[in-house]
Amino acid sequence: MINRVLNIPRLLIEILVIIASVEAGIVFLLPVLAPQVSEVVGAMLDAGTLTLIAGPLICWRTMRAAAEASSPVPQTGGASTRPVLVMSVLIFLVCAAATGFMAARLRSETLRDAKFEFMRLADRQTAELTRRAELPLYGLRSVVGLYESSESVTRGEFESHVRSLDVPGSFPGVLGFG
Repeated sequence: MINRVLNIPRLLIEILVIIASVEAGIVFLLPVLAPQVSEVVGAMLDAGTLTLIAGPLICWRTMRAAAEASSPVPQTGGASTRPVLVMSVLIFLVCAAATGFMAARLRSETLRDAKFEFMRLADRQTAELTRRAELPLYGLRSVVGLYESSESVTRGEFESHVRSLDVPGSFPGVLGFG
């Protein structure tokens, strides 16, 4: 009996279609499954997902093409391709589940990190606002200290003290004391 010829251009086109289809799906699903990831992490997720999904499909298609090419034209009950198909589908499902789990975990970590960064920045801003609101009190306390350290304070002494405080530089936003 005559064996079939392996049609390499057709197999190559089928492999390219598998890769393009899987990549198109990944491009649309990755922003949904893993939003707000950096470009590097996104590229790694894309490459890993493409490998995990397209790899078994390409393997299955290549094995099927090789089996078809090695079988005689009138097939006489050779080995079934059903186990290969079942294994390919199982590998695909396991890899898809693993990818979904990794994407969900990455999304969770990204949200946790974003919340932590937000809280850190909010605490920093709160501390800065508190410091800026309490800053004029230090100037007023220095005036109280001036009066408590002396029995009487002349107008010139008070003006000299206020000038030494450098109100615009030390107490931004305060227009003056006294």
